Amino acid sequence: MNEDIMRTVLILGGYGNFGKRIAAALAAKGIDIIIAGRSADKAKTLADSLGTQARYAAFDANTDLADQIARLKPAVVVNTCGPFQEADYRIAETCIEAGTNYVDLADGRDFVTGIASLDEHAKAAGVAVVSGASTVPGLSSAVLEQYAPFFSRIDRLSFGISPGQRAERGLATTRGIMSYVGSL
Repeated sequence: MNEDIMRTVLILGGYGNFGKRIAAALAAKGIDIIIAGRSADKAKTLADSLGTQARYAAFDANTDLADQIARLKPAVVVNTCGPFQEADYRIAETCIEAGTNYVDLADGRDFVTGIASLDEHAKAAGVAVVSGASTVPGLSSAVLEQYAPFFSRIDRLSFGISPGQRAERGLATTRGIMSYVGSL
């Protein structure tokens, strides 16, 4: 397998709020990316704006992912297709079956903790499965780990994250936030 293929990252939901930021950051580092989503026009528009490091693909990740992984041969699939609160693990399972590394931006506690059920299967396939690489729990956990040594004890932690005034609020983001309304 050539080196370019080994470095290719397939970004599901690649033109959404978080996907496009990941796509831009990876392309700026010279990493080959494939921006994927259901809309060919949106994926192509973003890919064209990012230059030669970006390609695009249009498909439904829930039904066509296995065929697309076989065709596109990414080294890593980054799943930004939220909200994850009511999602299943079919995308991660498809990646494992294909021998492709998987990362998602899930912030739903049950989804993130439940993905451990795929650990043995992922290890047997020789791939990494990473869930929760988002602001919550990923970044908030990193901040806590950084500053925990400054405290003799932490009994409780309350925090909140809100988008900046200029941040887009797409349907998936809104649905994810609304899923927490009325719960603790």
